[in-house]
Amino acid sequence: MSKLHSSIKVGPYEFSHRVVLAPLTRMRAEEDARPGQLMAEYYAQRTSEGGLLIGEATIAAPNGNGYLGAPGLYDDSQIAGWKRVTDAVHAKGGRIFLQLYHAGRQSNSQLQPGGAQPVAPSAVPHGGVAYTEAGWVPNTPSRALTIPEIADLVESFRTAAIRGKQAGFDGVELHAANGYLFDQFALADRSDSSCHIGVGQRTRGCAPRPKRHLGRYVRQQSGRSLYLRSGGTGETESGLRAPDRAARAWQRR
Repeated sequence: MSKLHSSIKVGPYEFSHRVVLAPLTRMRAEEDARPGQLMAEYYAQRTSEGGLLIGEATIAAPNGNGYLGAPGLYDDSQIAGWKRVTDAVHAKGGRIFLQLYHAGRQSNSQLQPGGAQPVAPSAVPHGGVAYTEAGWVPNTPSRALTIPEIADLVESFRTAAIRGKQAGFDGVELHAANGYLFDQFALADRSDSSCHIGVGQRTRGCAPRPKRHLGRYVRQQSGRSLYLRSGGTGETESGLRAPDRAARAWQRR
């Protein structure tokens, strides 16, 4: 237990122990994906002096939600609620990182603006479920993103990270695991195999994998310490298995 309670330096921060709150999907946001007082209380209760918390998956674009009640930072109206959360954590001597995500094909049209189709690297069926006002319902078949739409999503993550800075977060984590959008780009069985080429390249009209480019862009533009959550995926509902890779996280400064 001595090492668990020893200090560690992560990027620009020195933490007094190594017990970190993992990002946990709580689905307690209020109307229009705005964090409320209950979320501030939740994170404050789990804060310790010199400790680190990773915030729950936070929607980076209006079409990125997969769960009713998930919080967002795709709109300026959501900044104040998150500021209440970060203030509560800082008041108890802790640090908190923002985790940004996009559900991709793991969504239902009930969660999409105007009831639209979810978007993904391709129209490969997912076969899973999404949480809506009707409870857990089957995912709506997705449509493939266009190249201009990918550029728009990169911009959405950049502006969401900037809002996170305004809200007082100490760092940003990009959620690139668990079968969400960035993981979908990385999976050969979830994206047309002809798409699996280098960042900034494409063939036969397929979308490039944006993860590395996005991380560099978000880091440069937001000025935050940036971390990437990558690893295994839960996308096996249709019998399509992900590559066997160890979960890992690293800083990209």
